[in-house]
Amino acid sequence: MEDQSKINTKRESTIGKMSREPREKSGPNSDAINGGTSDLRRNSVLVMQYSDVAPLGNLGEWLEINGFDFVEESKGELGAALDGGSFDAVVILGSEASVHDDHNWVSKDLSALQKCIAEQLPVFGICFGAQMIAVALGETVSRGPGSEFGWHDISSRCGDSWKGPWFEWHRDWISLKDESWIIAGTLNQVQAFKKDNTIGVQFHPEATSEIVEMWMEADDEGARRLGNFKEKLSIDNQKLMGGYKERSFGLYSSVFSTFERLNHNPSEKKK
Repeated sequence: MEDQSKINTKRESTIGKMSREPREKSGPNSDAINGGTSDLRRNSVLVMQYSDVAPLGNLGEWLEINGFDFVEESKGELGAALDGGSFDAVVILGSEASVHDDHNWVSKDLSALQKCIAEQLPVFGICFGAQMIAVALGETVSRGPGSEFGWHDISSRCGDSWKGPWFEWHRDWISLKDESWIIAGTLNQVQAFKKDNTIGVQFHPEATSEIVEMWMEADDEGARRLGNFKEKLSIDNQKLMGGYKERSFGLYSSVFSTFERLNHNPSEKKK
């Protein structure tokens, strides 16, 4: 999500306010090696949340269910957080900002992100996060010929878990020099890509009904341009939000299972 200057800054999150310390969760991870079982430490994920209105949404729930410890940091703090802690992966969420905005925190976190990539630390970026990854990799992010708001059908090169429809809310587009990185896309745009230990998606699998409603209330551009945009989107939401969390959970499983350096053995699930 980006460029939403009218958004009410009241945070809407289905998982509540997160502690800056790793959450303790029930269920040890274990690893079966040659028929034996040994305890492994839990994976720890650093979450960069750049806006109160772009929270973890259902991704926070998936991380908890699957036994990940995670901590949250704000804009400009990626490098300091990595220097001060031990993390197995980084998640970069959405923002009202553009990667080309003249904000000190953008350039600061881009530099830290380039270090993550050089060190092969797994990074998963959503919307603005995907655009940050693209720029850190030397690719192009620019204002597109049109905005993508609402539900869009997306074609996948890598299995059903990447197929749309997915919910989108962005104006900047990603261009890649190497099309072999593309995981999923529409006719004109890259929608998901993977390069080494980084994965970015332009759409919002983490979105919940509450988050979508919040964005709709704040952004009038689509309504002004399309007239009945909000009415149509509300109807689409009713049809497509059912089962969205389950589809998103499948996507997250695909994302995190491809990352190296992670313990991929399932934790004991919550009852």
